[in-house]
Amino acid sequence: MTDNGIFMLSILISLALLGMLIVFFIRARRLSRSLEDQTREIRTLLKRIHRIDEELNFVLDFIRELPHLTGELNNQMNPRGIPEVLMNVVMRTFQPEQAVILLRRKRTLAQPDRDKEFIAAAVAAPRSTFDRGMVVAMGEGDLGYVAQQHRVLDGTELEREAAPHRNVRAKGVSAFRPDLASPMTIDERTLGVMALRRPNKQKPFSKDVFRVVAQMGAFALNNLQAYAEVKSVADVDPLTKIWNKGVLNFRLGELVFDAEENKLNLAVFLFDIDHFKNYNDVNGHVAGDRLLQTLARLVKEQVRIDDIFGRFGGEEFLLILPGKSKSQARITGEKIRAAIEAYDFPFGDKQPLDRLTISGGVACFPQDGRNSSELIRAADQALYQAKRAGRNRVMAAGAVVLAG
Repeated sequence: MTDNGIFMLSILISLALLGMLIVFFIRARRLSRSLEDQTREIRTLLKRIHRIDEELNFVLDFIRELPHLTGELNNQMNPRGIPEVLMNVVMRTFQPEQAVILLRRKRTLAQPDRDKEFIAAAVAAPRSTFDRGMVVAMGEGDLGYVAQQHRVLDGTELEREAAPHRNVRAKGVSAFRPDLASPMTIDERTLGVMALRRPNKQKPFSKDVFRVVAQMGAFALNNLQAYAEVKSVADVDPLTKIWNKGVLNFRLGELVFDAEENKLNLAVFLFDIDHFKNYNDVNGHVAGDRLLQTLARLVKEQVRIDDIFGRFGGEEFLLILPGKSKSQARITGEKIRAAIEAYDFPFGDKQPLDRLTISGGVACFPQDGRNSSELIRAADQALYQAKRAGRNRVMAAGAVVLAG
């Protein structure tokens, strides 16, 4: 082969090799891009798997909480303990920066619209302007708006829906802007509201989990209220819905023993309605029954949660005051007497004193009696002295006049 032939052959071989290199480079480039695409897909898939794993762990952690939550709620015998149980679960599950649980208030004779308000019963809010005991009215702010709903709402939904309910002057808990909030409802009646802000754990299932917690709280509150109503049927006076004489005697015996053992104060306030027979004779027994019911509700609003109040017989009532001295009991008795005198009872102006009034006697352990019978006897004697002195007054054992 000539030199020219060899040169041409070498050129052809070089061109062929170059072509092969170009083809290889193109294929390698395509493969590299394919690998990059696959790598991105794998990374996306891994992120998705990680997110699903986090969501699954979030739900599993809550499922592990459920037996403890159920047990703690079932062990609560007082509605005031339920918000704290729910708060503990919310804090462990969501790890929010702030959280609040509100309970619906009960209406009273003096405040018939109070059941349109919700009171902060449990609060986890460091560096916040609101605290336990603060009140939110139905429809006020985000929390008041949630109380009117029957669904869980997140921050975006609240921003969109609750804006008209916000008051720029609102302070404290009414100005709270939750990222997640749920009403606690039973049969379309809202018993409370749960809300949290800036949760550390916010997952797609957060609303579902939050709804379950709120619903369990609602069931616990409702069941406890129903249990209390059933349990008290045999212990309450059927007309006035306050404790009957049997319960009063039993509790007074227990408290006398406790006062003696622990050197505690204990007082009783025994009172009855002045000229009640005249009220019945003039207005009828139906009016008399309504009077007893109204008076019982009025007195219940004047006493502490630890006091024991009941119907002792006929128009006679007994208030047991644990921890109170004689002077403190006299102040309580006078407060009740004044509240009843000031209340506008139907047909009160037809009474001999131109008002519906009471007379009462106060006795204290151990000065006026060493046992329940002696205490009641001493209070009854003071009551009798109040009647003889002109009625509409409270007297303590020893004939100390409080009111003329």
